[in-house]
Amino acid sequence: EILLLLFVSLLPALFLNLPVGLVARYWALHRRKKALAASKVKVKGMDVMLTEKVLLCMVLVPSLWVFYGVMLAFFTDLDSSAIVL
Repeated sequence: EILLLLFVSLLPALFLNLPVGLVARYWALHRRKKALAASKVKVKGMDVMLTEKVLLCMVLVPSLWVFYGVMLAFFTDLDSSAIVL
């Protein structure tokens, strides 16, 4: 029962945050290649990838959720107190 509940609650969060994950992946790969080309000591550049993903997600996730809130405010007939909650 609990696993089914967790799975059902996972689906909306997965789909709503999927754009951030995809952007973070491609941006981190781009920055990793750039860092590897500029460095003589980096072997894999995994530290660069993790740093870029964390920094990008710290900015994009709240921005995406604000965007979702604005879209709800403009394109639905919900009142503002329902959207804030």
